[in-house]
Amino acid sequence: MSKTFKSAVTRTGSRNLLVSTDIGMDAGFFLEVQDRHEGTHAICFENRTAPALALAVLEAAGVEPDREPLECQVSLGTIVADLQGTIRYAEALASANREQAELEAEALELFNICAEAQGHSTSDSWETVRPIERKDAWLAVARKAREIGAKK
Repeated sequence: MSKTFKSAVTRTGSRNLLVSTDIGMDAGFFLEVQDRHEGTHAICFENRTAPALALAVLEAAGVEPDREPLECQVSLGTIVADLQGTIRYAEALASANREQAELEAEALELFNICAEAQGHSTSDSWETVRPIERKDAWLAVARKAREIGAKK
């Protein structure tokens, strides 16, 4: 997929912006600026950044979010409001995933301390922990350790 946008003609000529799927990237696209005098410059982006990039373009163009979207009509303002919501959701999800990964790492560290103190082998990941050692129990221990640490 590829789309080209021509800029307004300036005294040095015109520029084109090419937006295209980057075949070399598994989940990406690139923006390429083509200038007759300055050559071509490209920037690659991951697909997950597309909503933020689209929002930046719309906001730079002065489009304001619709505070009260009309039910049957889509406007640029509605799109901006939707993109803002999508970006907030993606950021919250990424934050929650990071938090969960940190908690799991702390729980595994606590598990390994306990295992080592009892003369058992330690583990590099939860996938190698025997089923008898329940991950959810160690997650609860890690949460409690955080609570105790926060009180100090």
